Amino acid sequence: MNRSEIQDASKNPFKVKIWTSSHGLGSHHFPQALGAVFKNKGLIRLPEINAVGGRYLDSNFVDTYRRDFEESTTRENRSKCLSQMSIILLGDNNIRSHAVKGAFRVVKSIGQIIEIHQNFYHPLLICGLMPSPRTEAVTGILSEYTDDKLQEKVIGLHSNPEGRFYGYVCTTSFFTKITGPPVLNKHFSRDGIHLNEFGASVLALNLLSEANTLARTVVDYFPNRRSA
Repeated sequence: MNRSEIQDASKNPFKVKIWTSSHGLGSHHFPQALGAVFKNKGLIRLPEINAVGGRYLDSNFVDTYRRDFEESTTRENRSKCLSQMSIILLGDNNIRSHAVKGAFRVVKSIGQIIEIHQNFYHPLLICGLMPSPRTEAVTGILSEYTDDKLQEKVIGLHSNPEGRFYGYVCTTSFFTKITGPPVLNKHFSRDGIHLNEFGASVLALNLLSEANTLARTVVDYFPNRRSA
């Protein structure tokens, strides 16, 4: 990728893909909310959603992600890599099913996904595990531990200039007052796991904002970068 290719790519909005679980299915509110709140301005396009109900962060997911990533970064597409971004947005399925082992599996899988991104100008936004009122009492402590470990991974990457291609956000913070505990029930459906219409809009607005921030960080990096 040379300087002119970088500059051309940065003029176009980023193509964004959100990898998620049942929150992203058409039977729930998030896809509709994302389309409703999206504004055709800024540095990202309306994100594409890749959703599978009950999805785990495990070796199967990593393999699926790797195949998709390799397809999008073939030689003929490589000059377009800057204008692509991935978002990992999953819930506590791993922890709900496998407790401590599930938490470690999440951290390991995210580490493997970061390795896939090495040497590519392909931003990655890692989201902390989505909270849910129904499982909070059981999975809450392990989810917090997992989120801390994911944040540590991203902070560690920021010690290098290319670390700006990686972002982290705690999704629980989207549903939290300035002071006090998360107000989860206000944002979730009766099943206690999936977002209601209001909660989906809150998630969509915040996720788009975080994606735009990461895109701006990446684009601002390139004017001073020497030709690759």
